[in-house]
Amino acid sequence: MVGNLVGFSQIGSHEVLDDIQNKIAAGLLNDADSLQMAFLSEYTGTDTYLYNRLKILEAHIAEGYGDEEAMFAALQQIDYMYEEDEIQFYWLEAFARYCFLNQQWDLGADYLQQSIAIGKGIKSDEINRNALINELYLIYYTQDVEVKLEKGTPIPERVRDIFSELDQSYTSMAPFEKQKFLSYKIYFASPRDTLLQFALSENLLNFGIDNESPRACILAYTNYSRYCCSAKDSLKSLSYLQAAERESEKIQTLRDILECKYRLMRHFRERQRYAEAIFWGKQAIFPPGKDFSTHFDTYGQLSDIYEEMGLMDSALYYKKIDYQKYKDISRAHDNNMQSFFINKLHENIEAQDSQIKKNFVLITVLSFAIAIIFFLFLKNRQTNRSIGQKNKSLERSNQLLENFSHLLSHDLRAPIYSIKNLATYILEDEENLSPDSIENLNLIQQASNNSTLLITNIMTFIRSKEIDIEHKIVPLQNVFDKVEENLHELIRFNKTHISYTKLPHSIYGNEILLVQLFQNIVQNAIKYAKEGQAASISISYVQLEKHGRITIKDKGIGIEVTNLKNITEAFKQVQFNSIESGIGLGLSIASTIIKMHKGRIEFESTYGQGTMVHLFFPRAVFDL
Repeated sequence: MVGNLVGFSQIGSHEVLDDIQNKIAAGLLNDADSLQMAFLSEYTGTDTYLYNRLKILEAHIAEGYGDEEAMFAALQQIDYMYEEDEIQFYWLEAFARYCFLNQQWDLGADYLQQSIAIGKGIKSDEINRNALINELYLIYYTQDVEVKLEKGTPIPERVRDIFSELDQSYTSMAPFEKQKFLSYKIYFASPRDTLLQFALSENLLNFGIDNESPRACILAYTNYSRYCCSAKDSLKSLSYLQAAERESEKIQTLRDILECKYRLMRHFRERQRYAEAIFWGKQAIFPPGKDFSTHFDTYGQLSDIYEEMGLMDSALYYKKIDYQKYKDISRAHDNNMQSFFINKLHENIEAQDSQIKKNFVLITVLSFAIAIIFFLFLKNRQTNRSIGQKNKSLERSNQLLENFSHLLSHDLRAPIYSIKNLATYILEDEENLSPDSIENLNLIQQASNNSTLLITNIMTFIRSKEIDIEHKIVPLQNVFDKVEENLHELIRFNKTHISYTKLPHSIYGNEILLVQLFQNIVQNAIKYAKEGQAASISISYVQLEKHGRITIKDKGIGIEVTNLKNITEAFKQVQFNSIESGIGLGLSIASTIIKMHKGRIEFESTYGQGTMVHLFFPRAVFDL
């Protein structure tokens, strides 16, 4: 390689190659393409090394345009097996990126590993630096670094060694090398270290301005925006995204152009500014023949936006495109895509008589609830028969609901409280009670508490169908303190131990519903503890890229795999034995409440060993 460069020293071939790479890194593909074509036309046939380098740069330019066919055509003109080590290094790196562009991740990683191995054996500071930078790329995408950083796992020691080595040669780097190096410092920095993230973003932004690299500025601005968003500074977050969008107008790198628009769509969607979200979403749609589905799910987001707006025809249109584009890619939502189409088409067909359907569902829920309460207390038979008639009139259904709510709140709670108080009086006043009598009185108190909780659950289940729910900032520990207060007797009776780890300071939501959410899950964990053992429950928090996850873990009897599927459906409990066993409303209410907070609930359980309930909330609702 050195001899070739000396031969072209008069015209600065090495400088031109660096200039082309700098323009590619900056996103100025049109300028890079013009320079590459001019240089290639002048020197084709005069020097094999230089010609091959220019063809490889042509492939990188095609990669930036998102033109995988042109990228492959350029690489196909080089038989790298018969070329010198330097060309093998650059060709293998470019072909690895071609594989990544086509979602061939394992194959791409293999080619990149070969490139790195060759690069480390070449006596060239520039190639050695690029081999180290490529090693950072390989580590980041093959070792789930992003997920580990979200969990607080330290970066691999090898990464620290690479950064240390590259820091020593930073002043010798070409601008395109510096840009990659500064970018990877951001990628490998802890997302929890906001000050470090801002400092690294500022370094990259200053570099982008000084070296006229819009792509560097885009990454810096979007990184600024992410942390302003997590700090709930919506206006500043938007201003950074708009700055990134302005920079994207200067470049031709397709992925970066589309991602800026995609991020603006996500910003407006999260704030329910749907018209603006749809505008930017349509701007972010992949051009024909291009697929950036591994980087951002534009079609899926558009479908979700239309679904939130209640425009199901448009939602289904984009969901179908989303499915067709991603069907060959391993994506979590593919397994449920067919059922999504069936459910949404069914909803669309029944849209015109939705009011009747709502009445039917309401009356059905009331019928089940009243039937179970009558089974326990043998009263109000006439009310059960009148509700069982399933009157389709909305006005009559609402009246029945109001009457039933009054019954639960007043008529049924009063005798339960009386039973509990009488048992308490006997325990406190009678001195010569037998052990069996004491145990029976304790069971009466426990059954009274469970009856009260059941009524609370039914009331919550009914009221959770309301649309307008007040949200406010609530100290999270206060929520759990209220849960422990409500479940005091159950906790004391079962000798339950509850521990907390790294909970956020506060959460934005409805305090009453959040208390009910956590209360139902904790109550289940206590009820289904192993016989003869005190319940042990741990509650922890992990911050992920898009969500904050609260996990409630117990060491109870666990849940059989066959029962996990319908576990959050109301009245789906496997076997109803008594009020202590429950009727399946608790987890149904929990699922409904977390959906109201734009989150989701997931379960992990091993039968006989315990259960973990994961509650995913949008990251923005937490104040750490």
